[in-house]
Amino acid sequence: MNDPNHARLKSELETELLRALGVGPASSALADFAAQVGEDVAADELPDLSPADLAANLADFWRFAEKRRGLSPAIRVVRAVTAGGGDADYDRLEVVQPDAPFLVDSVMGEIADLGFPVRAMFHPVVEIGRDAKGVRTEAGAPVAESMIQVILDRVGQDREGQLLAGVREALEDARAAVADFPAMLDLMERTMAELEQAPDSVRREEELGFLRWLHKDHFVFLGARIYEYPRAKGGGYAAEEPLFQP
Repeated sequence: MNDPNHARLKSELETELLRALGVGPASSALADFAAQVGEDVAADELPDLSPADLAANLADFWRFAEKRRGLSPAIRVVRAVTAGGGDADYDRLEVVQPDAPFLVDSVMGEIADLGFPVRAMFHPVVEIGRDAKGVRTEAGAPVAESMIQVILDRVGQDREGQLLAGVREALEDARAAVADFPAMLDLMERTMAELEQAPDSVRREEELGFLRWLHKDHFVFLGARIYEYPRAKGGGYAAEEPLFQP
């Protein structure tokens, strides 16, 4: 059932956002951005910030995303603001980059590992026109752009660098896992093919069943490694740890 209070808050936030940006009819990308942040907003997360306050922060985030050049992520930590231009008692972590799997989980996981309390999170994904160099242009091919804004308790200047470095490393790990995913699936397929040639046994069928289940998108591969177990002269396994290939 629709929540009338949330619907009212969503409508107010969308209206205030367009007002804060000083635009009349919104572009399709901006309208999509406004609609998605409206879906994410929750009245009990930031009760001391009005819809106009939230809109001021989201408008500043939109302007930050507009300035991104190239295809690399744009990441920053800035002080949250009020609609009147003053400082709010929060900080904002903001990440803009081409959309990809695992982004929100990677960012939020890193924030949790570092121990920063999260108050709210907005994650619109909008189609933005960009040219071959990654510059925004109406004539460019539309690219799905992930825009993550996390409202945090005050981070403190002494820990901003730690937070930014941790998020950058987490995003690099996510990109590596996504880029290597086809190779890891190929390794899984080769492993199953080798196992299918092994002598038939109950254990082999159980192992094949398990591997086939994993292969059907029931498992997210973050890495893969081949282990080799050397044998001693007597035929048993050597006492050393298994050898492995990267």
